[in-house]
Amino acid sequence: MYIYRYRSVAGPLWFLEKDGVICGLYLRPNTCFNGAQPACTPLIQQAVEQVADYLAGRRYNFSVPILLEGTRFQKKVWQTVAAIPYGRRYTYAQVAQMIGSRSPRAVGAANGQNPVSLIVPCHRLVGTAGDLRGYAGGLPMKQALLDMEQAVLHGGSWGGFDAVCRQRWDQLTAVEQEQLQK
Repeated sequence: MYIYRYRSVAGPLWFLEKDGVICGLYLRPNTCFNGAQPACTPLIQQAVEQVADYLAGRRYNFSVPILLEGTRFQKKVWQTVAAIPYGRRYTYAQVAQMIGSRSPRAVGAANGQNPVSLIVPCHRLVGTAGDLRGYAGGLPMKQALLDMEQAVLHGGSWGGFDAVCRQRWDQLTAVEQEQLQK
């Protein structure tokens, strides 16, 4: 398994590749990084370029191969979330109904375990009233991604990721901040 830390306009991102597929795109350090060899493989480079294009508003979909490891229910949720169109928001209840579940909370829990953030756009899930619920990168990051997509689709202005980067940095532990400065 290979890992690469990328300094994106939205802050640090960690890409994982295993057996020729992207198996992780994380917004924070994760214990699954243990044992991974640092490298920017051609596939990781392709994923980095696609994410950079997405964050710049030049890409709506991803084409890198991904591996979604999880329970059957989680995979069902992630596949449904992956199909949410750019700029759209679905509620946890809508996704639950789409997959034949009675539990929006179970959908939320599965969504929270998404191993490839951004590629599987878990930020596009919101509460029943349109309110933002948990997000690994923090709610300001989730709001910024949703705002960016709307601005791109409708040609409006958007403030960028500056405030999000500051907020994400403040959420990191001192050890994580030290590692990122290396």
